[in-house]
Amino acid sequence: MTADASRYLSHDAWSDLGDVGGCIESLPEDIHSLCAIVQGLLIHDHFGFLEDQDFPNRSNISRATQPLAERLAALGSIDPQPPSQRSVGTCRDFALMLCGLIRATGRPARVRCGYAPYFTAQTPGWFEDHWITEYWKTDPSAGWRRADAQMTPSLAKHLNTTHDVTDMPENAFIDANAAWRLVRAGQADPDCFGKLGEVSGLWFMTVNLVRDCLALKGKLASDWDGFRAALPDGCAFNQGVLETYDHLAKAEPQSMEIPPPFWANSTG
Repeated sequence: MTADASRYLSHDAWSDLGDVGGCIESLPEDIHSLCAIVQGLLIHDHFGFLEDQDFPNRSNISRATQPLAERLAALGSIDPQPPSQRSVGTCRDFALMLCGLIRATGRPARVRCGYAPYFTAQTPGWFEDHWITEYWKTDPSAGWRRADAQMTPSLAKHLNTTHDVTDMPENAFIDANAAWRLVRAGQADPDCFGKLGEVSGLWFMTVNLVRDCLALKGKLASDWDGFRAALPDGCAFNQGVLETYDHLAKAEPQSMEIPPPFWANSTG
């Protein structure tokens, strides 16, 4: 195991299971089974209809990420729940819960922010804003591998997704750091990255770049999550600050100095 991987072996304030962690002795070790546990505890506000759950007032559902201990305490156990009793969350919540469960089995794991093309296959070339889990795999192929716990069998069928969501191929997800470097090197179009129908381009890529860097530092929520409040007026920013984010995309996690949201200050 590399030093980079061992950094993500221990729980942080977000991934710790809390009192429900007493159940870890019975946790399975394979990623497929751990994803199934997550899927039995969470339901996504946008895709609830696939489980016969309707959320007509989605705007009233909190999208704030909770520490895993708080969410599990509210659920009371890690036993699977019927859809109507599951905790409502976003892709980041699915990623965080899987990360916590993997760490509880004694393996490194971390949450990543980036983009996935499989949510909008009907829009070729589009990369949708998304969060997934990375875990360290030593056999048969060493290195960081990726899993998407949100991808339930019903959602995979709905999206016509056929790849292994517990060990995803490289082209299934691009982290925000890598996407930023591609765009800044002129190898990708920034307008192909973002939230379909809401916001895209270099402005939003900056938001996700910082959120990915924060996730690598173990901080899953920040003022950068308030980007919606900056729309649409905050979508313009000083191109002169791009070098700051270029440096951020290349820095080691522990040396990253995270700036405040550029829309919160007058200089961009």
